[in-house]
Amino acid sequence: YKDDGIKMLAIPSPLSEICGKASHEMLEGQALCDDICRQGASCWEGGVDSLANLNGNNVDAVCAEYQPCLELTKSVDISDPDDLPRPLLPLSGKHPAELCSEQNLKEEGGMLACRSACRLGLCCLDASSGHGCFDDLYCIDYEVCAKLPLDELLSFDVPLPLEYVCDQDHLMTQEGRIKCSQACEAGRCCFAGEDEDSCFGEFPEQCHQYEPCRANVVVPDLPPGLEASCQLDPDGLVHNEHECVEICQRAACCWETTDDGGSEDGLCRGTNQATCQQYSEHCLAVLHQLSFGMGGKGESIMALSEACSVGSL
Repeated sequence: YKDDGIKMLAIPSPLSEICGKASHEMLEGQALCDDICRQGASCWEGGVDSLANLNGNNVDAVCAEYQPCLELTKSVDISDPDDLPRPLLPLSGKHPAELCSEQNLKEEGGMLACRSACRLGLCCLDASSGHGCFDDLYCIDYEVCAKLPLDELLSFDVPLPLEYVCDQDHLMTQEGRIKCSQACEAGRCCFAGEDEDSCFGEFPEQCHQYEPCRANVVVPDLPPGLEASCQLDPDGLVHNEHECVEICQRAACCWETTDDGGSEDGLCRGTNQATCQQYSEHCLAVLHQLSFGMGGKGESIMALSEACSVGSL
């Protein structure tokens, strides 16, 4: 794609950019790279053969995205690990001690939430793996996890790198949105609007690695004219269909999980609950006319640069 007049040969993979030497020389870059690489540790600790099917994803393809983590250990020396900022805690910042409390374990889904949180501290719990955590302070948060059977933590799904850093729990915080925005920067041209140079047509496979970035959208407040434009007349027709569709398109991510949308649990609904609900009250009549998905319809999705701007965040 074109960037300042220079023709780029390809879109870099998310981790090759995040864990590149230039980024990794900064403490924040080290912390983000280390945090994400922890998610794929089982790809090399237990080996790909030990992993089950990952949420329908191809195991080899998922683990291939974590390859820069291994390359990094060969090329970059982490001289003072104690200086690393602590990584994001999972599940909206809830502490593992809270998620693994006796009270929470009695709740529906409590054990699953506890195990999910503890898996991020596996490097603190499994000394036999030979891969210790960089930060001893990080491991203090996971001491409560020692009471869980280790074998329950060794077999689990590995998220794609950006599925982790841009997941709903991280996007509930300002820090999480900023980290997602930074991680997605290299694939910004994949989300270019119709008036910009989009690189999706040339690099669809690489661009799909950046698809989780589309969850990092701040849905704008309802404009004053939405209710009037989307109001149904006595015949059940939308009063101003064209304007209604145009306004509702701004909130398309509230319903989008696939190319045809229609979901009540869309990509950005978790971080825009109240606003999405307000749009739902007026937009359902034109939902079938909204554009969803990357590529040919990608221009209808809020541009990544707009969604992740300082003003939006």
